[in-house]
Amino acid sequence: MQVTRAAWLSACLLALAACLPGCTPTRESAPSAGQDTGQAASGGAPAPGAIRLWADSALRPAVQAIASRHEARTGQPVALTFGPSAALRQRISQGQEADVFVAAGSTQPQQLASGGQWQPPAVIAKDSLCLMTAPRLTVAPATALGALLRADVRVGAYQPGAEPLGDAFWQLVDRADQLQSGAHATLTAKVHVLSGGQPLREELMQGRIDAAVQGCIGAGADAASTALGITPLPAALDTGLPYTLTWRLKASEAARQLAQAMQSPEAAQQWRALGLQTP
Repeated sequence: MQVTRAAWLSACLLALAACLPGCTPTRESAPSAGQDTGQAASGGAPAPGAIRLWADSALRPAVQAIASRHEARTGQPVALTFGPSAALRQRISQGQEADVFVAAGSTQPQQLASGGQWQPPAVIAKDSLCLMTAPRLTVAPATALGALLRADVRVGAYQPGAEPLGDAFWQLVDRADQLQSGAHATLTAKVHVLSGGQPLREELMQGRIDAAVQGCIGAGADAASTALGITPLPAALDTGLPYTLTWRLKASEAARQLAQAMQSPEAAQQWRALGLQTP
């Protein structure tokens, strides 16, 4: 059965509420061009010596809670920056300074690690995949693959390597062929390849595509403010969207301690409260 907007909004609010108790304000760095981040509660630039933690926007409530509790426990200030993982990785590669990076997928942090200055990424949580659809479509989990294969359904996806969801979609395409012969060829021939930076939600709302694969956490946030349909993919088709952690090899000991805190049992509770699975 298709997940309603109200159900997703309720789930998002519950996840946010679970992250709030015991949290103290944690500084977020001032926004720069293209940056998806809130202004720090205290305003201004990060405190001197603050650990610079960059993270994918979908993880904001959990990351804020983990960082705030770490800051309260250690007295070490933490400066947060949020945005799409691919855009954050690009800014780091261009020389902007970060100490710890929590990303959707593994491709972006692996690109940093391949340069020899960052730790190879470790999976800390995993999201399920959902099918986000135009209002005209009614899709159930059991009919999700059939909907993707329909001739009248325009499917949008990123290129693999360009965006984490691109990697997830093409892994799904490979699996689809195991479920229905010829599915790989059909999807490959019909997919509308989107450039990085084109939000799937906007493409759907503007009517340029009819369906796209999204992480369920992000899809839930989109469904709360739009008329788009959200359908969890069946387990046989769901390849998942991992979230990974890496840190700069020359980062301070304080930054390494924060990276360890992001992998702690306490952090795992926050990831699960957000609706993610943990190792």
